[in-house]
Amino acid sequence: MNKWLGTMAALVLSSGVGAQALTPVEEHGALKVTGSKILNEKGQPAQLVGMSLFWSAWSAQFYNRRTVHWLAYDWKLSVIRIAMGVEGGGMYLDPNNGAEKNMRMVDSVIQASVDLGIYVVVDWHDHNAPNHQTQAIDFFQKVARKWGHTPNVIYEIFNEPHGPQTDAEGNSEDAWSWSDAIKPYSQAVVDSIRVIDPDNLILIGNENWDQSPAAAAADPVIGKNLAYTLHFYSGSHVVSASSAVPKATTATYTSGKATLAKGAALFISEWGTSDALGGGGADKNIYLPQAKAWLDWAQTNSISWCNWSVVNKSESSAALKPTANPLGAWNDTDLSASGTWVRQQILTLNAKYSFPEPPPVPVRKPDTTLLPGRIQAEGYTATKGVQFESTTDEDATENMGWIETGDGADYVVKVPEDGRYNLHVRAASNTLGGDFVLKNEAGVELKRVAIAGTGGWQKWSTTSDTTGVELKAGLQTLKVGFEGAATGSLFNFNWFELNHEIVPLRSRATWTKSASVSLREGRLLVQDALGLDQVNLRDPAGKVIARAKIANGFAELWTGTTRGILIAELTGPQRRELHSVVRAR
Repeated sequence: MNKWLGTMAALVLSSGVGAQALTPVEEHGALKVTGSKILNEKGQPAQLVGMSLFWSAWSAQFYNRRTVHWLAYDWKLSVIRIAMGVEGGGMYLDPNNGAEKNMRMVDSVIQASVDLGIYVVVDWHDHNAPNHQTQAIDFFQKVARKWGHTPNVIYEIFNEPHGPQTDAEGNSEDAWSWSDAIKPYSQAVVDSIRVIDPDNLILIGNENWDQSPAAAAADPVIGKNLAYTLHFYSGSHVVSASSAVPKATTATYTSGKATLAKGAALFISEWGTSDALGGGGADKNIYLPQAKAWLDWAQTNSISWCNWSVVNKSESSAALKPTANPLGAWNDTDLSASGTWVRQQILTLNAKYSFPEPPPVPVRKPDTTLLPGRIQAEGYTATKGVQFESTTDEDATENMGWIETGDGADYVVKVPEDGRYNLHVRAASNTLGGDFVLKNEAGVELKRVAIAGTGGWQKWSTTSDTTGVELKAGLQTLKVGFEGAATGSLFNFNWFELNHEIVPLRSRATWTKSASVSLREGRLLVQDALGLDQVNLRDPAGKVIARAKIANGFAELWTGTTRGILIAELTGPQRRELHSVVRAR
């Protein structure tokens, strides 16, 4: 199959800046494996260096053209890795449109990579891929049909086969075996890709979290242009026994050397500067001298690599600080210590490449909620230490997650008049929960609501406090803080609401209206409002001018002297209806 080389000569990106003369794909073209080397189309060793994105559903905000463009322009990477999550909420196998959502993200990153002339690793980010062989084959055949004609795409068919471990219930799980499970799965997926794309590079995982490529190389998968993945974290896996890392092991490095000696090629598709937990556990250190020893070894042997990872998470392996914008345009203060160091390694190796400057990132316009009203978690002006994910809850598309003690977010609200507002918080927790703390702009605590465990991270419940929050009129910032006794995640947060009701309102009115609302001689009559318990009458500016309880589906209230279009807002535990009426006189 002829490969389109993705030449940038005629390409003009959205920035309006003409393409540059040299890109990684222009230099190397279609990659091929010869012995233990990955060579370019000229037969020369090709070392690609770049970044891996974080798990797709947990960092979907980074799966966009702007992020890829900025990494190419400012970091000069030659490869980016898509870590498409497979199992879990929001991932590819999520029955709630998981495949469609993740495929959309994958296509977005691939298209940006093709346009820019960089390589892209498409990773089936799974620890149990033999259980999902049918789905993996279907996914990779879709990718091959759409993108296999480009030399940019590299297939990574099994992220990390897990080693011996304990599951969530405390049960021991055996490691995935190369001969019994990983190799048969890999052979089947390789063969399915080759039916459509006979050429592009395929990366194959191996036992114990990609720590044993030598064992796989001794009993290889059959096919051409195949390489084996090697993963390392410099705080846990070292190049030499002289390292001062307490839990150091040379097994990973030894297996890598043996793989090359056996005549098989390697690709380090994931590595980090932290310990093997990504710096998300007790060890928050980064191990740069040990990482440099690994990178020197990789350079000597022309082994490509992708660093873990492009995310603004509170983990020491994360390249970005929690406050970094997911759309790129990062300055030095946005990068973590790891990100700063890794970026310099990439720039040093890829100094010859040049990419057009991306268009400026638009200024984010956060939500400003008019009270009474609902404030969505993603409507923040600033956050600290949290991430967002797709949610299964109603009336939202994302929820805030990975909330730990000390994290927080700021929100802007407009308060029409001094008053007392009830607070309602929508949350879910698979632990014991924690406290949702509402503060004013000066950091003074206004209200604290205890969030209990709900039995699941997407099992949602609303907690209400009707003792009241006193707010002054005007545009203002409210700060939300999170506190709890747990050392890990406390709860997920979808929205909070400040209103005058004992129950929260839905963010949207029900389209199918059951009640009848009419004006008669200065009075508002509500009939057939079953399942609704209160009516608020609002003037054209949205201010409540009258309210009444609904009893047995009926209510009546005086409209006062306000003229114009009035809104009758009928609320209940499960729904909300809006009815417009006109008071002409």
